[in-house]
Amino acid sequence: MNFMYEGQKDFGESLLKRSLDSMVLKWGYTWDSINTTQGDKDTGQRAFGADYYQDMMLWAVPAALKGQDLTGPMRSGGLVDRVLKAGKRR
Repeated sequence: MNFMYEGQKDFGESLLKRSLDSMVLKWGYTWDSINTTQGDKDTGQRAFGADYYQDMMLWAVPAALKGQDLTGPMRSGGLVDRVLKAGKRR
């Protein structure tokens, strides 16, 4: 997200995709995201982190992709607003 906010959106998106591919497709981590990986061993295996609160990226990445600050998803029509409304319809 830092790369996206600092004007390197394409690189940030590429890095995000590669990270998520490794975490989700290769290792199967979804709701217990990785904080640190074993990059020195080139495995991408989790070295630390298994807590849901580390998944703030679920709310923060959409804001970064749109060039918004972290309040963007909470605005009317934003991601959080849409999720809450969808939950109420059920």
